[in-house]
Amino acid sequence: MARGLVRWDGRKAAGLLGSPTVDGESTDQERLWTVQDLAGFLGVPVNTVYKWRTTGDGPPGLRIGRHVRYRREDVEAWLATRVTVRD
Repeated sequence: MARGLVRWDGRKAAGLLGSPTVDGESTDQERLWTVQDLAGFLGVPVNTVYKWRTTGDGPPGLRIGRHVRYRREDVEAWLATRVTVRD
């Protein structure tokens, strides 16, 4: 795999939040996720993440210069608020 390309570690399929891995090695848990990382993790198009950003529906993001980044714990908290129980 080319250096710098992101690959998910497979825990997503098990229902666990996994950190992205680079070249098969686990990265630091504090690594900030890109819009592409978040979209890949959630299985939604990148444009959906950008739309959520403008409407305020998605997880809170951080502006780093002209880039948007997401913290894993913020994504986990946002996902916890999205859980619905059907009767």
